[in-house]
Amino acid sequence: METRYSDGEYLTKNPTWHVEDSPWKAGQIVAMMRKHGLEPTRVAEVGCGAGAILTELSAAYPACDFVGYEMSPQAMLLCKSRETDRVHFRAQNIFESAADPYDVILCIDVIEHVDDSAGFLRSFRLLPGWKIFHIPLELSVLTIIKPNTLVGNRRRVGHVHFYSKELALETLVEAGFEVADWRYTPWALDYPNRNWKAAVLNGVRRMIDCLNRNLAARLFGGYSLLVLAK
Repeated sequence: METRYSDGEYLTKNPTWHVEDSPWKAGQIVAMMRKHGLEPTRVAEVGCGAGAILTELSAAYPACDFVGYEMSPQAMLLCKSRETDRVHFRAQNIFESAADPYDVILCIDVIEHVDDSAGFLRSFRLLPGWKIFHIPLELSVLTIIKPNTLVGNRRRVGHVHFYSKELALETLVEAGFEVADWRYTPWALDYPNRNWKAAVLNGVRRMIDCLNRNLAARLFGGYSLLVLAK
């Protein structure tokens, strides 16, 4: 499955490598770090894709250096155009890196792609510094009723694991992480509606969200989970 990131299949199906989502994701990360008073001087991102999240973060943290690790040669080509004196990219596995420790290591929409996610997380926990995860919550009543949604995500964007909030947090705890904080990121509510069906669904989702965000996520999906852990 993971060869799709090196043989060009993933780029063909996702030609932007999701850079359009980067400002929104970076905003979520900044909010979490500021909430906990984190003022890092060195930040890394594992599986940084096209590198646009680090570009956005570099504007918010002008005294910080950023390093993105990415194994896909196609994504690395996209990264190189974003390198600056404070943002660098390495076609390297972070576990094999001899670099100095980082204050914060980002793992943004990655673990759902990794075949051996449990082994990856156990190794990832051993790296020094705070960890910030962003994990899509794709298990919901709606996706169970419409199972082709999950199959489509598996084929198009390479998700091989699917999570609810409870499963995501339990997976991190089982890998040995201590969860310091978490919050929903309501991407379906924050992004523009794609069509009238999405607009109708978002109207219902928003009403439920105002009353009980947990329930809205379980019923309709459209949320991810941002987690700060060590």
